[in-house]
Amino acid sequence: MHSNLAPHLHTNECNELIAKMRECYTQHPFKKFVGVCDRFERDMSECLRMERKQNQRANYRKSIEKQSRKSNNMDEYVEFKKAFKDGSK
Repeated sequence: MHSNLAPHLHTNECNELIAKMRECYTQHPFKKFVGVCDRFERDMSECLRMERKQNQRANYRKSIEKQSRKSNNMDEYVEFKKAFKDGSK
């Protein structure tokens, strides 16, 4: 099963492959069941897989950066709290 094929979700390259697959399906409504359009679907699936992997890598990098920022903010908060306590005594 592949992801949503809406054009705004994919690159131009994948959108072209999706269009070719859909065109093949409309031109060969019965032959598609015996594999006439398989190469288009295989190419499209590979393109979607590569997009997904790129998005996963980008999201992973973003999450690492976010965790780092949270850790830094927590460290700053602990230092501030310690300085505040030391200053009030």
